Amino acid sequence: MVADATPRFCPYEMQGLGSSQPHGWSLTTMISDAGYKADKGKETRLFLFLVICLFPLLSVAIVGGYGFLVWMYQLVVGPPGPPV
Repeated sequence: MVADATPRFCPYEMQGLGSSQPHGWSLTTMISDAGYKADKGKETRLFLFLVICLFPLLSVAIVGGYGFLVWMYQLVVGPPGPPV
C-alpha cells in the first residue's frame, strides 16, 4: 500500500495532540488512494442500505405501530364521536 502524497486534515494532529513532529503531520494523517476508495465504496453501500432498506422499513413499522395503538385504544374506549 503506497501512501498518497497529499495528507488528509486531522484537527488533533494540527494542534499537536497526536504528533510530536513540529509541522503537525504524522503518518497517521496520511491515507492511501486505495484505502480512500474502499472507504468511499463502504460509505456508498451504507447510504444505499439506509435509503433503500432501513428507512422505508422503519417508517412502515412506526406508522403500523401507531395504527395498531389507535385500533387497540378504540377497542377499549370505543370509536370517536359523540356518545350514543
